[in-house]
Amino acid sequence: MRQILVALMLAAAVGSMAELSDAQRMQIDQIAKEAMQTGALPSIVVLIDRGGQTIYDGAFGSANLEHGLDAGVDVPYAIGSITKSFTALAILHLVADGRIDLDQPVGRYLDGYEGPAEGIAVRHLLDHTSGLQNYTDFAELRPRFERERFSRDEMVATFADRPLAFEPGDKFSYSNSGYYLLGLIIEAASGLDYYTFLDRQVIEPLGLDATYIGNDTEVIPNRAGGYEITEAGFVNHDFWSHLVPFAAGSLVATAEDLVRYRRGVFGDATTNEVQRLVTTTNELNDGTENVYSLGALIKSRFHGHEKLSHSGDIWGFTSNHAYYPNDDLTIAILANRQAETPAMPSLENKIARIVLGIDELDIKNVELSTEELARYIGDFELHPFIFGPPIYGFSVQGSGLVIHFGGTSSGAPPLPLLAQGDGEFRASFDDEWVFRFEDDGARLTAQYRDGTFSARRISR
Repeated sequence: MRQILVALMLAAAVGSMAELSDAQRMQIDQIAKEAMQTGALPSIVVLIDRGGQTIYDGAFGSANLEHGLDAGVDVPYAIGSITKSFTALAILHLVADGRIDLDQPVGRYLDGYEGPAEGIAVRHLLDHTSGLQNYTDFAELRPRFERERFSRDEMVATFADRPLAFEPGDKFSYSNSGYYLLGLIIEAASGLDYYTFLDRQVIEPLGLDATYIGNDTEVIPNRAGGYEITEAGFVNHDFWSHLVPFAAGSLVATAEDLVRYRRGVFGDATTNEVQRLVTTTNELNDGTENVYSLGALIKSRFHGHEKLSHSGDIWGFTSNHAYYPNDDLTIAILANRQAETPAMPSLENKIARIVLGIDELDIKNVELSTEELARYIGDFELHPFIFGPPIYGFSVQGSGLVIHFGGTSSGAPPLPLLAQGDGEFRASFDDEWVFRFEDDGARLTAQYRDGTFSARRISR
């Protein structure tokens, strides 16, 4: 009897710790609603799980404007690059089964493949250190990707012959091209279509009843529509074919399934060996530790809390999922417009502060002298981690510092920064983005989307 009482007391204690107060719920509601206004989002969904219990499930707005479908945690949204975590898990199952060797080259598995990637090791594809150019960065092809159908071979042809941006292992540079090849490697190693293997090895075993391949011809009950905004209001986003993003970003899932997925990956449904591989990171050639794991998760620390996360952006949709293993906390966010602000990882940060009891940010706007502002102007080159443009440019406009993504001469619009003092600035468009200057302005550290990026000045 005493053991039963102790167990009940412990269960009650855990339950009370997992719950949120009414004040916390109201804060999260407010953050989500503000994000809808700031980002012009038709809808937003936030689902929070702690210890296997749902402690918050907020859904606001319309998932499908034409059919009057309300947003909900059970409504499927396109999840974009969160797909990479599914693809990586499938690869790592094949590694654990001895059917893929992480150190073998692409050419070992893709017969007849020709191009610079032929000799790249599989592990370099998984953690974005391959040097493969990212096909979604090809400006001349982007309009076609959004509107036309492509076969697998036609998609590979868009990047296969392009030279590598760097030697494999020298840098981290996010590349959808690498994950496209991983989908083909899964097919070659398993003898099954990528989606069939994913269904058998990942989706079914983890009990994901509302995760779909994203085929535009498939009838998916209550699927959210993707939108963009014009002066006249919301309009349907252009059609896109699932074989354009393929293994890099084509899946559709509910917030409930994202939480189930995270429970399954780090639960009894996944072997210890695969779990170990999922969180394994490799060193770059110079010995720098990569923060992007083999399981397509960004490893970081958020105010001392270990964190594994990934976001997703695809035409008409944006998403984020984050897992705090030591807190057994998962936060999933889905929205049906590809809004740049607020970035979903930034929104998740604000929600996590509330759940974890961390003080909210104290944002300043310190007035700096002309002499001090001059210390920070110039172009800075990112190394060894690159996400997006490899050059950040800074200049002075009016009485403040602005950033030009791509460099001061790139033609990119100037975006104002808020001075916090001691060489630190935050973006006015997203106060979770931090830029810190050191060595009298010669070096820069940027933090955003759960990553840390170092840069050095290359010109004034």
